[in-house]
Amino acid sequence: ALPIWKERIFLREIFVANEGRTPEEAEKKATELLARARRGERFPELARDNSDSVTAQEGGALPPFERQGTMALDPAIASQVWDKPRNHITDVIKVGAGFIIFQVTQQHREGQAELEEVENEVREKLFEPRVRPRIREYLTQLRQEAFLEIREGWVDTGAAPGKDTAWTDPAMLRPETVSKEEVMSQIRRRRLLWMVPVPGTNVASSGKSTSR
Repeated sequence: ALPIWKERIFLREIFVANEGRTPEEAEKKATELLARARRGERFPELARDNSDSVTAQEGGALPPFERQGTMALDPAIASQVWDKPRNHITDVIKVGAGFIIFQVTQQHREGQAELEEVENEVREKLFEPRVRPRIREYLTQLRQEAFLEIREGWVDTGAAPGKDTAWTDPAMLRPETVSKEEVMSQIRRRRLLWMVPVPGTNVASSGKSTSR
């Protein structure tokens, strides 16, 4: 069944603060940004690059507001955004600390959601049971092929079955070395090999061979 929603509205904002500039300068900047947004520049990018709000890094995205209750908008703002079409951009609104512009991104009417409003959510729920095991399988393969050591006291939350990730203290590692006796033994073996006759030849003391 499709979800039952409360009436909600989703907005983006661009906030231009008075701090660091005169109110006239702040209003001028806000007016210029409004003109750019209405000319077609992407609102999220304008917010990210110019907004003084903490929402700037999210492209100005705000949590949803409701028509009434604790999540309701200030009446002066509500009148400019409710029942407006998607992507509607408000005029510059003067607030206590500066000037603000809103863009309407989505509205949910009260009642059962329309299919197109939850289409992406439905698609995710349908495909997740198929996709998630394959993603886990792929990540497990990557872990098995990777060189990993987990230090004592830490937990490997992505552990792959059969993968040994026990920590080895570098101070306990010993380089692989060859003793002088082993080197001399290898040299002697190489010399002896030169003295073994090759089938069909005779090895002379000079190291040259002659055919039989």
